[in-house]
Amino acid sequence: FIWWQLICLIPSLFGVTDWAKAILTPSMGALWLVAGVGVSRLGLWGFDLSVSQMMQELVEPASVRGDVVGVHKSLEAGFATAAALLGILLSRPSQFQFLALLSWVSVCGAAMLHTSTLVRRSGARGAGI
Repeated sequence: FIWWQLICLIPSLFGVTDWAKAILTPSMGALWLVAGVGVSRLGLWGFDLSVSQMMQELVEPASVRGDVVGVHKSLEAGFATAAALLGILLSRPSQFQFLALLSWVSVCGAAMLHTSTLVRRSGARGAGI
């Protein structure tokens, strides 16, 4: 799901670049942005569900599960606050492309971390660990 989200955000990223502004009409650039973000929300929804399921199934013992979920939610809130602050600091329309790029890089990092965790866990299971 996270890779789906990342791929769907590529048109959005393209739609806000200076290069796209030079060759597309403003309404076409906006269409690319909205369509990419809209479809990518499906990937985000699926990713959120898969992370919740992984945390419920893989965090042992069950007595610490609430602590782990609490830290997870705190990290989410911290990153959301950082995103809002960046939106305040980079508030000019000409700077929006930098916010879009940073957002895409963040999703890319999440995809790589999630994939590496899954690969590591599947390798550990295959080795009998």
